[in-house]
Order: sequence, then C-alpha cells, then structure tokens
Amino acid sequence: MKRAADTAAQQPVSRGAGSPRSHDPRPTHTASTRTAPLSVARLAEATRQLNDCRALVEDLRTLTEAMAQTRLTSVVGEQELITTLVALITRADDQIARMASGAAGHRRSCMTTLEGLLAEPEWTVARSSRQQLRARKAALDTVTASITEEYRSLQLNFERLHHVVERASELRYDDAESEAELALDVVGKFRTSDLDFRSGRYDTAAVAVQHAKRRLAEKGLTLPRGHPDEVDPDQVDVDAAKFETYTAELERKVRDAELRDSKLARRTELFLISGATVDLSVPYKVLLRRPNFGTIQESNLYDDVEVLLTDQDLFRETIDTIAESSIQGIRSAAAATNAPVQASPVAQEGPAAPEAPAAPAAPAGLAAPVGAPAVRRAAPVRAISTDHLDQLDTAGRLERIGRRMYSLLIPDAMQRIIDETDEFPLTITSNNPELPWELLHDGTEFLCLKRTFARMPAQQTFPRRTRDAALTVERRKTTVLLVHSVHGEPLQQAEKEINDIEARLAEMSPAPIVTKLTGSDVTASRLTDELSLGDYDLIHYAGHAGFDAGRPELSYLLLSTGEHFRAERVQRLLEGHPVVFLNACESSKSAPQAQGRSTGGTVAQAQGLASAFVYGGAQACVGSLWPVFDDTAADLAVEFYRQLIEKRQRVGEALRRARVMSHDRQQDRTTWAAYALYGDPSSLLAASGGLT
Repeated sequence: MKRAADTAAQQPVSRGAGSPRSHDPRPTHTASTRTAPLSVARLAEATRQLNDCRALVEDLRTLTEAMAQTRLTSVVGEQELITTLVALITRADDQIARMASGAAGHRRSCMTTLEGLLAEPEWTVARSSRQQLRARKAALDTVTASITEEYRSLQLNFERLHHVVERASELRYDDAESEAELALDVVGKFRTSDLDFRSGRYDTAAVAVQHAKRRLAEKGLTLPRGHPDEVDPDQVDVDAAKFETYTAELERKVRDAELRDSKLARRTELFLISGATVDLSVPYKVLLRRPNFGTIQESNLYDDVEVLLTDQDLFRETIDTIAESSIQGIRSAAAATNAPVQASPVAQEGPAAPEAPAAPAAPAGLAAPVGAPAVRRAAPVRAISTDHLDQLDTAGRLERIGRRMYSLLIPDAMQRIIDETDEFPLTITSNNPELPWELLHDGTEFLCLKRTFARMPAQQTFPRRTRDAALTVERRKTTVLLVHSVHGEPLQQAEKEINDIEARLAEMSPAPIVTKLTGSDVTASRLTDELSLGDYDLIHYAGHAGFDAGRPELSYLLLSTGEHFRAERVQRLLEGHPVVFLNACESSKSAPQAQGRSTGGTVAQAQGLASAFVYGGAQACVGSLWPVFDDTAADLAVEFYRQLIEKRQRVGEALRRARVMSHDRQQDRTTWAAYALYGDPSSLLAASGGLT
C-alpha cells in the first residue's frame, strides 16, 4: 500500500478547466511532486534536455549570425528569442549549481524549478523557429550564390572594360566616352562594395550587381527573365555574348588606336633642297626617309628633279594671290592701308614686280624707327600667265596648284612611299620655305588634311637647350598665355579672336589657367618676363608683325608700344617647351631663297619668327602664311586647343583635325590652308600641363 501511495504521489495532478492556469502548457506539480525523491534517472533526463536546449540555441545562433552577416534579411525577432533562451539556460545552470551544494529537500526544489525552466513555451517556439530559419537560410544561400556568381563575373568583365578605357584615355582615343562613363560608374560601385563582399556582406554587392545590370540594360546588353513585353528592370540577366562583343569591339578599336598612335610618334621625312637656277630651271635634290615600324624597314630614297622657273614662281605666288583675295573683309597688312591695293598678280604679266623697300631695322634696342610701316608683306613674285587657273574657283585652283607641285617636285618612287606611309606624320625640310607646301595634293586629297603634316626648320645651329619648367603640386592644369598687341592699325578682329579664345578655353574641361596681355600691357619688358619664366604650355599671339627678307633674324612682333620684339630676342629668351600659335602677318615666313646662290648644303637659309620660337626651345609653332584674322581663324585656333587640351592629341594631329573642321565647315575659305606647323608634330601636351 505504501509503494502504491508513493507512486501515486509522483504523478502530476491536472487542473480543471476552470483553473486559472489551465491554459499554461507548462507541467504543474502538486506539493507531493515537489517533495518527490530526486532520482538519478530524473536528473539525467533533465541534463539531457538542457543539453538539447543548448544545441538548439547554438543552432539558432549559427543560423541567425550567418543570415545577419549577409545583410539581406532581418533576423531581429530570432535574435531576441535567442537572448531569452540564453537567459533560461543561465537560470537552469544556476539551479544545477545549487543542487550540488544544497540539502536533499533543497535539491528537490531546484530540480522542480529546473524542469519548469526546460518546459517553458519559448523552447517550443525555438524549435519551430529553427525549422523556419533552416528553410530561409537555404533560400538565402541560393540568393547569395547567385549574387556571388553574378558579382564575380560582372566585376571581372567590368574590370576588363575599365582597363580598356584606361588604355583609351592614355592614347587620347576620343571615341570611348560612353564606355568610359559606364566603366567608371560601375567599377566604382564594385570597388566600394568589394570589402563587404569578401567579408560575406552581400547587401552592397547586390546593389552593385543590380546597378550594373540596369546600366547594361540601357546599352541593350541584358535579357529579360520573364515575358519580353513585361520587363522588370531588376529582373534581367546579363547577355554574356553581347557584353563580350561590346568589350571586344572596344579592345579592337583601342588596339587600332595604339597602332595609330605609335605611328604618330614616328615620321616620314622629306627633304627638298633647291639649287641655283640654270637655264630657267631650278634643280632640287630630294631625299625621302621612310620610318622604321613593324615590317617597314627604315630606308632612304634619293633623287634629283628639275622644275621650270615659271612653275616655281607660280607655286610661290600662290600665297600672295590668296593673301590679295583675302585682304578685304579679313585683316590686311599695314601696306594695304598705306597704299592702294595692287591688282592681283594673277592678272599681270611681264617682269617681276619690284620688291617694296624693307622696313628699316631699329638702330639699337627694341624701338621701331619713327614713321616705319607697322607691317609689310613681301612684294608678289613675278606673275605667270595662268588663264586656265583663273577659270577655277578658289578650291579648284588650290587643288590644281597642289597637284602640280606634288607631280613635279616628288619623284614617282617617293610618291609611292608617301602613299604607303600615310598614317605617319610627314615633315618637309626645305631651303625654299615660301613654297606653299601645305597645298601638296596627291590626286585624292591635300596631304595636310589626310595626315599629320609639318615643316621642319633648318638652321646652322641646333635648338637652344632651355630650362624645363618644374611642375609643382599645385600646378595640375595647362597654362596659356594670350597676347593681343595693339599698335597702329586697329585690329578689331584680332581682339575678338583673343576674347573668343579666352571664353572658349574657360569652357573646356579641364579649363586651363589663362594669362592675357592686351593693350598697354604688351611691352617688351613684360613679354620678356613672360617668355623667360618658362611656365607656359601654350602661347597665342594676335597682332602685327614685320618680316625682313634680307635678315630674317630681324623679323619681329610689333608690340603695343611700337617696340620691335625681334626673332633673335625670342630665340635667346624663350624658356620651357611651349606650343606657340602666331596669328600675325608673315609670322611663319622665313627668308626667301636667294636666286642663283648656293644653298650651302642641307642647311636652310631661313630664320623667321616661327623658326625662332622652335630654335628657342618651343616644341612646335603654328604660324599664319597670310592674314586670316576673322571668325574662321578663331574657330580653327579654338579647335586646335580643344584637341590639345581636352582630347590630348599630339600637336600635329590636333592641327590636322582643326584643319579638317575648318575645311568642312567653310570650303569657300582658305583658312584651313593658312597655317604652317613648324617643329615636332609628335609633341604631346601632357594632362598635368607639360609636354612629353
């Protein structure tokens, strides 16, 4: 009977339906239960349950930590549940500790409390949450795996695209703006999110992936996941084949640009040295140097040609003809205001017109002689009967003259080499600089429009070694010196040109640092200071100039004070290696060939303002062959500077592009042919402001 009573005392007594705790799922205990003996089996069961609870909490913690780390889903509720469960385990551990040191009755009470803690409803919720978390984790793993695959693939592809556009930028390839903007935008987000991605945080990586896909969708490089007519911009897949083609096509273009740029760094050189006139013919020694590149071996071709004196005179008079027809409405030389304009030499026949007397040189210093004309053009050369040319328009006349020059002065074998190397710059060195070399026409196009074209001046000395301007940390932009000299005849178009260039330079990106000298600021002292500083990358001069045919070193820029800033002074003072643009009458003319006199070997007997700048240390100098101070001249100069600064083209290529722009916009004008480039056409205006 006693055993039965004890057994009955150990059974829990259920509360009735009306009991206040009838809804509580935790087991209830009577007083008899609390006093039940503490058996080993009962303690072992409680210990097992507690260990299960610990494992459950650890599972929940592992799942929530892994899911929280992705930052793709919220597990705040689960984390709060874990906190509650940890508190229950802590209390349970406390009860076990008490049982180890308490009396028998105390141990039974602790066991009862322990069993109640292990039966709390939070454990049921925890087991259900674990199942749900496992399912959510599996789904999340699928998402993160997809993000990882897309992220790594897109990151790799965009890094490749970015590398290509960086090469394009270094090459000054200007047809990759769209690809560059796309690559910089997307790669920036990938690089920002890369540390998170490597740490298992996928939220920023997912944003980067979605942003990349949206940008690619704009380019038509994605495929919809659902119906093509109901495209969700966030539910698309990258069209790998199209993206590969997109990048590969840019790579091909950049490789072509690299090849072209490497050719622009070399040049085909043509030397034409004329001798003394013999029996109304002018002999020329012609040397062509072909560049060494790829399978092309460097080689020289040498030949002799003769042209009739009448042909040479026709070539020489072309510039005078153009100048005469361009004076009205543009900007004439001072001679045009001091004396009536003579009839065009094309309409004249007979002996050569007498040369106008040269402006006397200043006896000392820089002051101009009183009463001396501000600007003088050399008198036109002997006129030739050219009735058949008179029937042509300006463009047709220039082409016909250019084709005749090319046919008569360039031997056939050299013409073939020039045609084969048309992607290389062509430089011409001659002791006959008054010939319009820029008009050379190969039967299909003017050479200066289809390829980089320059004149290489030759003197009896090497260019002066100048001080390189140091690039400071603060100096990151191109520096420009604009000079507008005002003396004598007002040059309203020249003033407008300078102001237009200044305004357009300010709109460029990056905008250069501009210093402008005008009016009374243009003095010999001030110009000496500016040139000798050596800090300018570009120098633009607009104003009067004088040319001395007998002594080219005395050719000069006419300053606002009336001072003559002579070529020899420029050559001695100039520091640094600027690119110079001279929009001044006769600025690029060197001394004409002295008829009947030996050329003295390969040394050209010429030195004008343009060659003075080059031999003073300038990388290149652009000079006008006739007055062109009008809107087209400003447009050509601005385009030249835009190509140098914004597009970072080489000097020769920048001028070629400016020529093409001017030619295409206004074919009825001759502005595109009015400029000669002296010096190294491969010079490059570096992004930091220096030349390389």
